[in-house]
Amino acid sequence: MATTGKKKPRTKSKTELEGTKIEEEIWTCTTCKQKFKGENQKLLECEYCEERFCIECVSINDKEYKLMTAKAEIHWFCPPCEKKVMKNIKNEKTCEERCEIFLKKVEERIAHLETELQNKVDEKRVNELIAAAKLENNTSAQTDSKITSNEVKEVIQIQVKEQNLEAKEREKRLNNVIIFNLTESSSQLKTSKQQHDEQQILELCTEIDNNFTETDIMHMEIRRIGKISEDTNNHPRPVLIKFPNTDNKRSILRNFHRLKNNDKFGNIKIDHDKTKQEREESKKLFEEAKRQEAADQSGEYIYRVRGPPWERKIRKIRKTQ
Repeated sequence: MATTGKKKPRTKSKTELEGTKIEEEIWTCTTCKQKFKGENQKLLECEYCEERFCIECVSINDKEYKLMTAKAEIHWFCPPCEKKVMKNIKNEKTCEERCEIFLKKVEERIAHLETELQNKVDEKRVNELIAAAKLENNTSAQTDSKITSNEVKEVIQIQVKEQNLEAKEREKRLNNVIIFNLTESSSQLKTSKQQHDEQQILELCTEIDNNFTETDIMHMEIRRIGKISEDTNNHPRPVLIKFPNTDNKRSILRNFHRLKNNDKFGNIKIDHDKTKQEREESKKLFEEAKRQEAADQSGEYIYRVRGPPWERKIRKIRKTQ
């Protein structure tokens, strides 16, 4: 691959500007260790590591050097750094593409939630409720308190506001999961505990999906939630993971079954990062599933709650022999 270049210009000190004669700055080539001084010496400075190299050591001729130093828009990196820079550029491009996909999905999700809200409470429905309240207010003789249309509007406005807040909270947690039973470090140092968790999450994710890398971990937010237990070995706090995109989360959930017989992570549990309302709804569904299973006299079926938090359902599953 062709390299580009740039020579970092020398700047004059205050003493030089005042006319005082001082020794010229000496530059040393990182490769051959030869020392150079004077404005006409031909060296290049890597824009990544900021080390200097003579043109002979980096195999650049006079014509190329002249072209590279003549244009400010041309950049140059030494051979070892060029590999790092190109890798970073590719990673950044990949991140940008992932961000574009993620943002598109977020916009689609928001549009879907807005439609749901409009379907749940629209202007026509509000007017119908107000009209019904007025009718009840005029015909009921047994009530001591009078319901006004303003009160109905206020109640509905509160409900809409709560639904909006709930939708935003669900959107914020869309790419999150919570890991349970992951060993917690007993170290008192916050950095040590964090490094321990990041290393475990890397191992966990690669066991589930071997396409995960350290770069993916760098783009994830990992933190323990809840109060620290005195016995962290037996009662580790849950770990909240914020994935940079929905694809990462979906891959982990879809392939989590691979840990079933894993010696190190076999007892790990995973769940969506649910809002308070979603947790309450899930609890009711689990209780209802138990009730239906107990009421089923055939004994041939089990009842399980399945699906993401926003559309969980009770499924009737035939028992396997």
